[in-house]
Amino acid sequence: MSVDIRYIGEFLYLADTLSFRKTAKHFYVSRSVISRHIAALEAEVGVQLFERDSHAVRLTSAGEVFCREAQLFSRDWELAIERARKAGDGDYVLVRVGYLRNAARPVLAHFVRAMEAFHPDVKLSLVCMDHCDLVQAIAQQAVDIAPAVNVD
Repeated sequence: MSVDIRYIGEFLYLADTLSFRKTAKHFYVSRSVISRHIAALEAEVGVQLFERDSHAVRLTSAGEVFCREAQLFSRDWELAIERARKAGDGDYVLVRVGYLRNAARPVLAHFVRAMEAFHPDVKLSLVCMDHCDLVQAIAQQAVDIAPAVNVD
């Protein structure tokens, strides 16, 4: 990737605020700097991500798609940095576990105890979700593990 990775953060902030002024202020740069960075990002991606006029900024349909993907990328990038730092410190590895409230309860306590016994260097982040959120989290790789129980 030839575009600076910081441009993704600027893009996401601009997509959220739809304001070059607010984005520039947030990143302590001028509006023209943000404009150049967005133009460089659009050139790299090969499509226009924002529609701009003198009164408003809007995401294009391509910009909306890119925004969803960039959010995933940004989250994964931050997680990669966090995990690398912890590994470099010899600290621990974080594993994100998504589970359904009632379905996973019978196995969750056993799973946690087994992980503590056999993998003490692994820390678990447990997140209770409803079915739709868990399916989405799995699809977006927002969880590393999702224990399931076969009730048959």
